[in-house]
Amino acid sequence: MPWGLFTENEGLTNWKLHFQEKSTLSPTEKDGLEKAKMMWVKKLNFLKEREPLIIDPTQQFAISVQIAEIEEKIREIEEKLKN
Repeated sequence: MPWGLFTENEGLTNWKLHFQEKSTLSPTEKDGLEKAKMMWVKKLNFLKEREPLIIDPTQQFAISVQIAEIEEKIREIEEKLKN
């Protein structure tokens, strides 16, 4: 089904290219990323505070996985903020 001058797939491809080529963040996007980073840092700090208190090895493993995932998300956000 066409979207104006483009077929559906061409429209999606052009939309993706538009956002891939975009090199700077708008103030709204930057603000949103900074808020997301603050939320993830807060969550990370909470888990790091709780980690030493956990005795069960299964829970320790689960928290360490969550911490690693959150640290990765924070790195991704920081990378986006650099661009």
